[in-house]
Amino acid sequence: MGPAEQLKCLLEQIAFAAQEASGCAGQFDFGSGQRTANHQCVPRRLPASRSVEAAQVAQHIRPDNAPALRELTERLGSQQIITVRRYASFTRRFWARDQRTLRVQFFGNFSSALRQRLLDHFNAWTSGVTIHFDETRGRGDVRIGSDHSGNWSYIGTDALLVSPHLPTTNFDGLSMDMDDEVFGSIVQHQAGHALGFPNRSLDASLHVNLDRQRLYQHFEQLLSWQPEDVEQHVLGSTDGTQGELIPPLMQWQLPDFVWQQPPPARQLPLVTDTDLQILRRVYASSDHDL
Repeated sequence: MGPAEQLKCLLEQIAFAAQEASGCAGQFDFGSGQRTANHQCVPRRLPASRSVEAAQVAQHIRPDNAPALRELTERLGSQQIITVRRYASFTRRFWARDQRTLRVQFFGNFSSALRQRLLDHFNAWTSGVTIHFDETRGRGDVRIGSDHSGNWSYIGTDALLVSPHLPTTNFDGLSMDMDDEVFGSIVQHQAGHALGFPNRSLDASLHVNLDRQRLYQHFEQLLSWQPEDVEQHVLGSTDGTQGELIPPLMQWQLPDFVWQQPPPARQLPLVTDTDLQILRRVYASSDHDL
């Protein structure tokens, strides 16, 4: 590796560490009074300076990742100026329809049993579609690590822009001793991100119970988001990806303090038939518009 490549790697590691410091860690109360360590997920994002490049890669791999101008004007309003970076932020990150295998590479000391358990839960998504997760000893499309804080993943094709010596998905503290429902809910959510699904906007029926100011403060501290970013990505007022193309499993999980009253108890989220129906629309073998 030459000096220029070494410098690039160092800068990427610094940026990676800065993102980690801003946090994907957190806990989520499922209403049972018990907590699962670091369940709250914040998808790992590429630097804003690479957003246009990432959109170009996604559209090259799959042209219908590009948002239609009609869709943008419907969601943003015809009077808003659509910048190149704004257009890029609305680009989907799905893999090609004819993609057969996503190669999974493991970093660190994962036992063979733990690797297989992870793959089994990743492949909970792949029933009825041609795409499948398979382990590789070479370079992976999805690279799983466990040396960083939090559970997170880059979204779909964004993983292609991450340096090969860095993970694209991380699991913090998973072990063979974990209950399979808890284990599965964590892993299957991140597998959804690896397939290209962002977090799903919060159901509108829950908005009335939110403390908006605490919600804004939470995401300002976590991701340096402004209130309009929270409205777009979390509450879905101008969500860039069609809500019907994001499985319910991918709904944002929020910490207790942003609620005025504790939200209703819910089961641990695992892949359901509804999630799989949406996946089959996205990765159907026939070519049709999303």
